[in-house]
Amino acid sequence: MLLIMNVFFKSQFNRFGLCLVSLLLWTSISFANSEADFFKATLTGDVVTVEKLLTEGLDINLKNPDGFTALAVASQKGHETLVNLLLDKNALVDVANIQGGTALLLAAKNGHTAIVEALLAKGANPNSQAKNGLTPLIIAAAKDYAAIVKSLRQKGGSGFKRCESNNGTAYCGTEWLC
Repeated sequence: MLLIMNVFFKSQFNRFGLCLVSLLLWTSISFANSEADFFKATLTGDVVTVEKLLTEGLDINLKNPDGFTALAVASQKGHETLVNLLLDKNALVDVANIQGGTALLLAAKNGHTAIVEALLAKGANPNSQAKNGLTPLIIAAAKDYAAIVKSLRQKGGSGFKRCESNNGTAYCGTEWLC
């Protein structure tokens, strides 16, 4: 690459400028690869790679194009060790994806009791709602995840969801008898 730069650019200023641009492009490409590696490692539960990338300065609350954070992905997939690592490093617990799903809602939906409890212990909102109005409690109850329902209720989870009516917002649903 330097030989090509010497052919096209004779002054040291131009060579320096081109080197700087090349370095910046290489860095942005490397960072983009790091982001892809981060989400791939999160998806597969690769704690070592996630920890390495975080140590290198990658944003723990980075979102993929659908708005999922590493914590949400790990919670959805049931990667308990990775979830605990992210929580220990202060990942934000109530970040919603483009559909309004949070890490808690995704963990509850997939029956990951220990992850639900870890998220609640770190202050996750038990009444967060996806854009369709569903809460973690409604989903857990519908799937008959009794332990998750109990944990959510103990933290103030509500069995009501927000519904649209002609006059504005109404509340519909059932108060769970648990």
